[in-house]
Amino acid sequence: MTNKRKGQLPDIKDIPFQAQIMLREAEQYQNGSKLLSEEIFEDTGNSSNMLSLTALEISLKALYLVEKKQKYPNNSHSFYNLFKSLNGKTQNVLLKHANEIAANEFNQTFNFINALREFQKNFTDARYGYEANWHLSSGQIFQKTRASTKPSELKEQSSPDFKFFPSEREIFYRATKITLIEKLTRTLPDPTNT
Repeated sequence: MTNKRKGQLPDIKDIPFQAQIMLREAEQYQNGSKLLSEEIFEDTGNSSNMLSLTALEISLKALYLVEKKQKYPNNSHSFYNLFKSLNGKTQNVLLKHANEIAANEFNQTFNFINALREFQKNFTDARYGYEANWHLSSGQIFQKTRASTKPSELKEQSSPDFKFFPSEREIFYRATKITLIEKLTRTLPDPTNT
């Protein structure tokens, strides 16, 4: 018998399947982010960043689901708290994968913990960035954003103070995906053992 109450999963044996669905959805958000960031569109604002952050959040929650056998209980968008709720071994594996990708493909190191802390601010505040400047006059907004008359030349009108950490976000998403696939591979039954 399955429990259909909100927030509860039907059955523990379905967790790997649910995590795969979440990973597929995260990949769709990530693909949408890449599409928007390829400069095919003139002005996408924070859309690409928000899609990529959504992909990262879903993949981290899928990893939590596989590890803890339950849905992440908090509806906040604290990427750092979500990461810290994973067991220490998983955190280390995830950071190891992220650091390997950073070294091999970017030839540098990143502070992923700092980026995770910033992602929450970015996700919650930049999502409705126009609200960030309601307290400013039009002159202050103009000065703050160094605005021009062309909408495509506005410099992050919502708030130029947001740092989206695009490299860290991309790397950490990929590291989360790798770690999740590794965990799922160990969780799924072997189809040859029938």
